[in-house]
Amino acid sequence: MIYHILPGIDVFTTLSKNKNTKPGVPMKLTMFWDSSYNRQFVDLLKQYANTIVASFAGHIHMDSFELVQSKQTTVSFVHVTPAITPKFGNNPGFEVFAYDKDTSALNDYTAYWLDLSAAATQTNTPVDWQKEYSFTESYGQPAFSAGALDSISGQLLNNNSTSAKFLQYYNVSRGTPGIKETQRRAYWCGMTNLIEADYLSCVAGK
Repeated sequence: MIYHILPGIDVFTTLSKNKNTKPGVPMKLTMFWDSSYNRQFVDLLKQYANTIVASFAGHIHMDSFELVQSKQTTVSFVHVTPAITPKFGNNPGFEVFAYDKDTSALNDYTAYWLDLSAAATQTNTPVDWQKEYSFTESYGQPAFSAGALDSISGQLLNNNSTSAKFLQYYNVSRGTPGIKETQRRAYWCGMTNLIEADYLSCVAGK
């Protein structure tokens, strides 16, 4: 499935709108979709998880993913591809996927980027796209799958090589962090909890 706007919580806007909220005041969430449609869509992703090979979205301009979970088990995912437009502090990027023609199962993808800090980008000199990373090679996974993303997500709250790579790739190696250390849990909860109540429980540490 391919669609532009991903389901779930708009973490960037939610944090921006709640930055002056006093302690004890409930967080006001901003959703990407209308709440009722969001819940219905997530339920459909769960219901047809054995049929839907993958979902692809964009909108936030960053390199990320969301996990669709049922009874605390990851059953599907939404891959969020980076954008060519560097409007939100990201370097331009795109990805090329490899898949099995017989089963349609995804095998891997390679991300390509333009380094906007390079001297050539400040002139009219032609700039070549460069390989940024390949998923299986960078993350040490056998294939690009829901299981692989679940394994990666379990490491993102800690300071390790996996989380460092994800944070680097998030805004396409822009150099400045796209996710601050103090925001890491909020973003992780948004990647793993696509329904409002679940997200609020996650950020509260429940």
